[in-house]
Amino acid sequence: MKLSTILGLNARAQIFSYPFNSQKGKKNADSKIQTEKILKKFGVPTPKIIKKFKKIGDIDKFDWEKLPEYFALKPSRGLGGEGIIVVKGRNKTNTGWLLTKTQSINEADLKLHAQDILEGAYSMGNVPDVAFIQEFVGRHPFFRKLAFRGTPDIRIIVFNKVPVMAMLRLPTKVSRGRANLHQGAIGVGVDIATGVTTRAIWYGKQITHKPGTNIKLGGIKIPNWDSILMTASNAQAVSGLGYVGVDLFIHPEKGPMVIELNAQPGLQIQLANMVGLRRRLDRIHDLDVIDAEHGVKIGKAIFSERLSRRVSKDEQKKISVWEEVRIIGKLKNIITYAKVDTGAWRTSIDKDLAKNLGILNKKNILWKRRVRTTQGVQERPVINLTIYLAGKKIRTLASVTGRMKIGIITTSPEQEEISRIIEEAEKLGHSVKVIDFRDFTIKIKDNKLSVTQMENIEIDFAIVRGMFMAMNSITAIVDYLKSKKIKVFDNGVYTHKYSINKISDFTKVAIAGLPIPSTFFSRNPDEFLKGADEFGYPVVVKSAKTGKGMGVTKIEKREDLEKYIQDLKDQNLGIKTVIMQEFVPYKYDLRVFVLGESLYAMRRIPAKGEFRANFSLGGSVEPFELSEKDKKTAKLAAEAVGLGIAGVDLLIKENDEALVLEVNHTPGMLGIERATGENITKMYLEYALNHVE
Repeated sequence: MKLSTILGLNARAQIFSYPFNSQKGKKNADSKIQTEKILKKFGVPTPKIIKKFKKIGDIDKFDWEKLPEYFALKPSRGLGGEGIIVVKGRNKTNTGWLLTKTQSINEADLKLHAQDILEGAYSMGNVPDVAFIQEFVGRHPFFRKLAFRGTPDIRIIVFNKVPVMAMLRLPTKVSRGRANLHQGAIGVGVDIATGVTTRAIWYGKQITHKPGTNIKLGGIKIPNWDSILMTASNAQAVSGLGYVGVDLFIHPEKGPMVIELNAQPGLQIQLANMVGLRRRLDRIHDLDVIDAEHGVKIGKAIFSERLSRRVSKDEQKKISVWEEVRIIGKLKNIITYAKVDTGAWRTSIDKDLAKNLGILNKKNILWKRRVRTTQGVQERPVINLTIYLAGKKIRTLASVTGRMKIGIITTSPEQEEISRIIEEAEKLGHSVKVIDFRDFTIKIKDNKLSVTQMENIEIDFAIVRGMFMAMNSITAIVDYLKSKKIKVFDNGVYTHKYSINKISDFTKVAIAGLPIPSTFFSRNPDEFLKGADEFGYPVVVKSAKTGKGMGVTKIEKREDLEKYIQDLKDQNLGIKTVIMQEFVPYKYDLRVFVLGESLYAMRRIPAKGEFRANFSLGGSVEPFELSEKDKKTAKLAAEAVGLGIAGVDLLIKENDEALVLEVNHTPGMLGIERATGENITKMYLEYALNHVE
């Protein structure tokens, strides 16, 4: 039981009892007479009150001889079961009543006890009280071997009409036949879903057997369980208490009956179940529960004892990430594959599949949960679902989602970054297909365009991500997808024919009036050398099209630059593919990840012996707080190039002036995630789904 899941005294009062319990409801719960009146009015089973004594004269006038053989004399506002006398029949001489086989009580004793109650001997604050005689509820035969003399009761915590936690309280010899934990009764945790006992405590310590016997306390199926839950939920619904402890007896003939309501129920029920109340209460806090039946259905569905606790080590089976499952439907059953994700909060099922199985109907919908998705806030039905996994029957809850089929078109399907996108997409309830651009075959026949690798792939949405040197080819793929009514996100690079070319980028940034390092580009080798002489050495030369620090070289002298140019000629590349920039000594090398209106920054620290600070080249990263001026510079640089998502590289000089070093069209996400701790991949995916062409 984790500390964070436990409900404490302060939280019980401030978060649940005070906000959810009306003053009138609390006042009624404090009075057993008022409780009986309310429950009786709404038809909730409760023991009948035979007689009330409001003043001394009522005691004297009452004909005590007319009392039935079995009854209980109680204070209306008693605490902890104090002041209750339970009468179990007439004595042999018919001069009084039996409390036990050997102990009896007469009329004078009963009158005296009733007077003590009226004077407040057992009430809260010792204020004057009302005494009453109530119908006796005897011990159900089922509990004969479990309880000592007295009648066991069942405490159900009910919140928002949902039974949240249950405990069976068994009287012992030490408690003198009373079902009071503080007086020595046993508290036994009960699984809400099944009514089967799980664990037990005695004086706050875990036990497995009834003290002094070989009787096991776990694995006992309590009778009338569904009726008990319904009675408890109905009692809460009419009580004026949103959060309440409902105490019930099981009458041998009449079934479950509410004996008492508690506006601030004790917290030892958590020990008996070894489960924290706080987390359970939080799970149903905002649910729209229609009625008691609906509430019981929810409680049984989501608060079932964990399967792992009911399975021995020898029975446990290892399962893989993808497992064959049999789904039980109303119209039919199917066998399919499901992904087993231990990090997911809840099981999910595709909307169309649920419809085909006949399980997405009004009767099977427990509630609708509000979920913030890439398409805005949506309401998703939560339904009961039965599956067979690894030979085990599992009843669970499933969130019904309209799964989007996403295709990721990339030149690097093996990259960890692609795996992260898949991971986050599946968490959002979507299925993903990775499509390797290098395998594409484009064919035009009879004026019809076809892409061989796309013919048998069903996708609703495509993310184009990668460094595509063959611009015309990827543009053709984008056009093909759009002709098939498939939405495409490519950050505008291919849809709008933006060139992944640093020369074009630097031109746009400079026109926008943003500071960049002195930059030179020429097709003439002699002019290139003159430019370097003008800048002064060292200079930095870089490819006009590659990224991640690849193709970036620091050149210290003219002879080295001449050799660099000759090497390009020997490779038939020429200097038209190269940009030259002045080398700028810097204070910080920053990567700013621009994601729509949001900006995330990290400082990049070069690996030892390396002047390039790229994370992909072994550099390290750390979070960095941008100045407002630098935020503006990064945002304007992304806008100048026409990108909603961009990796803007800034060099911060010793005088704190920021230079735009580069604007990356497909920025890496792993480094910025590691530096900031933010889930950049998820935000990237959500942005992509909301900015499609």
